[in-house]
Amino acid sequence: MQNSLFTTRVLTTVDDEWSAAIADLDASGIPVPLPSRPEWIRCLGSGSYVLVTADDRQGRCRAALALQIEPTRALPGHVLARAHRLGGSLVGNAGDAVFARLKDFADQSPRLLQVSLEFILRTSEEHARLGDTLVRLGFHQATVPRNYQETLVIDLTGTEEGLLGSFSSTTRRELRRWSRRPVDLRLIRNPMYANRLNEVAKETLSRTNGRYEPRDWAQRIALCEQLPAQSRIVGLFRAGSEEPGALLAYAWGCAHGDHAHYDDAGSIRADDINVSMMYPLVWDLVQWAKRNGCRWFDLGGALPRSATDDDPRAGIDGFKRRFSKEIVTVGSEWVYEPHPVRARFAAGVRAIGNHLFRGRSRPQ
Repeated sequence: MQNSLFTTRVLTTVDDEWSAAIADLDASGIPVPLPSRPEWIRCLGSGSYVLVTADDRQGRCRAALALQIEPTRALPGHVLARAHRLGGSLVGNAGDAVFARLKDFADQSPRLLQVSLEFILRTSEEHARLGDTLVRLGFHQATVPRNYQETLVIDLTGTEEGLLGSFSSTTRRELRRWSRRPVDLRLIRNPMYANRLNEVAKETLSRTNGRYEPRDWAQRIALCEQLPAQSRIVGLFRAGSEEPGALLAYAWGCAHGDHAHYDDAGSIRADDINVSMMYPLVWDLVQWAKRNGCRWFDLGGALPRSATDDDPRAGIDGFKRRFSKEIVTVGSEWVYEPHPVRARFAAGVRAIGNHLFRGRSRPQ
């Protein structure tokens, strides 16, 4: 498909052509969401994928959007499409061309019920510009977004010394203290730690009544080896030991070109080690993001203003606020339903299923 500025394509195979499109973006300094990269898809993907691109007159990719496509149980034989962590590189003329081609692709896919696009944008101007385009094409904002809208952010454009100075006095004190304790901070690069990472995650979530789902940490570790500038898992260990049981805490960061985010973290209680474990891990990820060209760091969401002090997540939120007090509305989710009648039917089936599930789960 062509317009006066761009030629658009839909790639249906994660192959050399896909990799070349991402390489064009990298060479031009255009931010690429980590879930759009072939390495992510091969390590952590499920279902099938397509890449919608906009190429300039010289044939160089100038914008791209990767869609994950998976079947839905609500209507057998049908699928849902979702794109994750889309950013500001899709706000503008090249992005407009990608969205127009995406709409055409959806309209011509008889089994596609819904397209969901999840954005992380730094400014209100980007949100407004994006909204104008998507509304014109027939998208609407999700009534119940899957991801956070507001987050705490750290500006990475200054010096590392300036960053340290912007943190709370508690954070600076804890960063000085940990290096004098019997612990080592190391990258997690060996899959032998996969089970231990899940053990630590499970214990962490039990403290906040969170839902625990095991993750494939071996594949995440493999991703870090392939893309060290885009994915990093760092751990705090008992000093002098490399045994899995020596891992006390971990944090995983993901970078998307212009920003990085704090994706996951966990720690166990160790009464014999008097140190706040998460401070050095987050500081390591912030330094890593800055050194790889990111301009801001997303601390992974902020509690809504309606939250109370007895919210089990309040402690985590308070910890994040010792690194930054700047709350920004970054998230938005946009939905397109090419076949609205079938989409509404499937939504009704899902609602009935959820109601029955809650009824079975309710204590008798």
